[in-house]
Amino acid sequence: MTPLLLAVLLGTPAQPPVLPAPARVEPALPVPVALTLADFSRAFAPLPGRHEVWIVHPSTKQPVLVCFTLPPGRMKRFEVEDRDIEFHFDKCEVRIEFRKNGKVDVVYDD
Repeated sequence: MTPLLLAVLLGTPAQPPVLPAPARVEPALPVPVALTLADFSRAFAPLPGRHEVWIVHPSTKQPVLVCFTLPPGRMKRFEVEDRDIEFHFDKCEVRIEFRKNGKVDVVYDD
């Protein structure tokens, strides 16, 4: 190599290393927090309106989204059994039934 070429090569600043772009990480989907029926009976505030609650199905032991609506008015009592939840109001009753096949039924009795 000629001295001039060597001087040019040594005199130029080194290029910074080219780093690969970081891999795109998709955010994980949130895992629903499901309540057991016992936890539900202690934590749920039975207010009028629409409710969506993740509950551990007592037969399948899998989380299931339960959607139901409670009417306005005075609630007489609120009961949680082995496979159902009952809300008793002055003029109606709302019953959530957990079937052995994994299904959930919400029944409104006037």
